[in-house]
Amino acid sequence: MNYLTGFTSEPKQESTVILADGTRFVWYLEYRPNQAGWFYNINWNETFTLNGQRLVTGPNILRQWENIIPFGIGVIGVGMVDPLRQTDLADGTITLVLLEGADLAAVDALYANPN
Repeated sequence: MNYLTGFTSEPKQESTVILADGTRFVWYLEYRPNQAGWFYNINWNETFTLNGQRLVTGPNILRQWENIIPFGIGVIGVGMVDPLRQTDLADGTITLVLLEGADLAAVDALYANPN
């Protein structure tokens, strides 16, 4: 499990993440004050694009695309809060986790058996 770090309170941010298999995805984040939240776009391997998704707390916010992309992203909020403030990514209120391989399988197992 790898933490996605380096986020600031800037309202628009971009980072490139290299996966274990050598592919990469570009992750765009935008804070929209009129909607009180963070939104993201992902471009993976020039074959998959996801635009305008709201960033919410969850064990794998990309689970519905698990048969298309080889990774997931966990969003952990202190007190399970959603990222609503512009400072949440920078001040540690929200932690983003890259899920691959065994970590991704473990999180998927939680969905299959939540008890």
